[in-house]
Amino acid sequence: MENTKKIIVSILLVCFINSCAQEEYLKVADQIYEDASGNLYLKVKNKPLLHPSKDVSVSKIADSIYLMKVYNESLKKSTALKDIIDVNSFQKINNGGNYFKDDKYAYVYINAPKPIQFYCISSEKATFLGNEKDYMKKNDSLYHKGILINNLDTSKLTFLYLKSTKPQHSIEMLADSTNLFYDGSLLDLERLNYLDLNKKTKDSLIRSFFNKN
Repeated sequence: MENTKKIIVSILLVCFINSCAQEEYLKVADQIYEDASGNLYLKVKNKPLLHPSKDVSVSKIADSIYLMKVYNESLKKSTALKDIIDVNSFQKINNGGNYFKDDKYAYVYINAPKPIQFYCISSEKATFLGNEKDYMKKNDSLYHKGILINNLDTSKLTFLYLKSTKPQHSIEMLADSTNLFYDGSLLDLERLNYLDLNKKTKDSLIRSFFNKN
């Protein structure tokens, strides 16, 4: 218990120091900030589970994190943002803040506890798909908000935009020759029944993807 308290105090101290420094950052591109020494940082939302407390003041400090390095897949090493990012062409691709690009690279931020959360690849290798550009096609693989979608045949990939029971709203799905995918994962019957779709649409999806025998 005592060790846990020490860890929490240390985290709060680091967050406080960072928050003081961040006040001096200058925004130079989408979610890119520069300090007085010319270092660049990507500002991203912190994963809620990492918050040490639900206290409002603490949450405010811990709400964002600033990343100084990006893993370059071609070079197989981490590189300082100031040495790779072109701030003049750097832009955010999706509202979720998972994908970015400049003239040379596509950048991916994964808001999940992964060994590498921020990496870049040649911009020629990445294609961004979907209404919200939450999907990235890289070679024969498809990613949703930076996370690989398993068991998807990208050669038979189709986007479905289905009218929701909510006014002025649609639901985006993926389909290959055998399965449906929603929000980055395989869709099953139980989850389908909870979606805001009318009965006619659900019955049609069930006939096409679940009652094939």
